[in-house]
Amino acid sequence: MSSEEDFRRKCPCPCGVGEYEEVHYSDDWGRSETRYTMSCPKCKEKYVYDHTVIGGHPGNQIERGWVLKSVPQEEERYRRNVETKARELYYGKWQNCFTHAKTKKEIWEILTLDGKYYPSLGTFYNHTKGYDEEELMREIDKYFNYHDLKRVFEGCRIEPHWGYLGVNDEDRKRFRPENLSNPKTLDLMQKFERLLDEDTAPSISAIKKTIGQKNVPVWSELREYLKRAYDIEPELLFYGKKYGWTYRYRKSSKTLCALFPEKEAFTVLITLGKKELEKLNPDLPKLSRKMQDLINNTHLLHDGKWLWIRVPNVGNVKDIETILKVKRRPKLN
Repeated sequence: MSSEEDFRRKCPCPCGVGEYEEVHYSDDWGRSETRYTMSCPKCKEKYVYDHTVIGGHPGNQIERGWVLKSVPQEEERYRRNVETKARELYYGKWQNCFTHAKTKKEIWEILTLDGKYYPSLGTFYNHTKGYDEEELMREIDKYFNYHDLKRVFEGCRIEPHWGYLGVNDEDRKRFRPENLSNPKTLDLMQKFERLLDEDTAPSISAIKKTIGQKNVPVWSELREYLKRAYDIEPELLFYGKKYGWTYRYRKSSKTLCALFPEKEAFTVLITLGKKELEKLNPDLPKLSRKMQDLINNTHLLHDGKWLWIRVPNVGNVKDIETILKVKRRPKLN
């Protein structure tokens, strides 16, 4: 059923010389809409109507109103910049949060912090009906955005680096995470763990126990390949309180990659400079879809991209071999 006009009125424009027209419509379903048309030629060039709600209550909301056209553009640039920097710092950790989820309900629990955030479980089931694993990850990725950063910070148990993100005071209050030590949150997120005891270097058996028996063959296959192809003896070192113990493969002061043991998985860190990324482009179609998505979604820094490849849910040995070839030519044929 179409809307009918309820009333219209003319109001002073921002410059005070001309006018704009406000027309109110409603339908039999109780839905209403107000349209604004600027009549003043001078203000029409400079202003746009912003429907952002800044106060009031449902049924009597206060909108932002007329603003300079440059304001929404500047705010959109600000939002894109904050989201880009957040992805650079936290996107890998966000993906890792879902690594051990075995069912859609477990994914939903992590995504919404057990119902604290949208969507409801029923809505999530409807949105993801018939989705395979890759489609589910793309659905999850939609929630890593500027407007959902508080959810991201709480889900990953992150105290954000506000200065680097460049957020204003209002957004600091809006995005500040709550209850990072909440038992339910900890239970959901502590599935992703690294070896963080700086005083005790892990033994081979401890590493294998950490990554899980099912991942030991892939771990061993990759380490054997690195030994045969590059003849590098890795060093076991503590990479800091955030990353824990790692095997670093380094030769002639240049790091090839680093392997981080984690609970029921491990992560391979490979840094690619801009020239190396160009060399990799022809081989991108050879990589798995997940690996292509990881490379495309990783933020480009001034010195290239830092690829955090979590095995087995993102990368496989063949993908890693292909990427490493652009850093150093293997001795194998």
